[in-house]
Amino acid sequence: MTTQLLNNDSLVTIPVYQTDKRIVPVQVLRSHAEALERIRIFAAPKPLEESRPNPIILPPHQGPMTRRRCVQIASWASQIDRETLQGPTRKGGAARARQIAYWLILQFCGATLNEIGQALGGKDHTTVLHGVRRVNAVVARLQLDGLSPEGFAQILWDADWRRAR
Repeated sequence: MTTQLLNNDSLVTIPVYQTDKRIVPVQVLRSHAEALERIRIFAAPKPLEESRPNPIILPPHQGPMTRRRCVQIASWASQIDRETLQGPTRKGGAARARQIAYWLILQFCGATLNEIGQALGGKDHTTVLHGVRRVNAVVARLQLDGLSPEGFAQILWDADWRRAR
């Protein structure tokens, strides 16, 4: 919707955005000053701490590799929280991060496809298989071998997946 400013006596209509990015019903504003104040409030830059989430830190680990640790590593490499990885969303890189977690669990924990799917939010074994095949294609293209799980996860997250099919 476009903002219309005609003259000082006319009504001005602009959409009003809430901070959680919902659009609420259009309000009729009575003056240019009121309209400009609304625009100024919503166009103001966000403080740095609001615009950037807290980084995910990988805690130190000793002992055998576990499924939980593989999910932590994928979460750290992608900076996507564990709850999102285990949820149903496919947005914002969550699917790629989840596929990296599938692959890490299969390679370093030796779990079955069903066990991996259950560890990551009840996914079907065919979903896990598809993800593992996608990651295997990237690993083969990049000729990765002998890295730590953290190294694999970071390189896989930064890689261009479009060329590996």
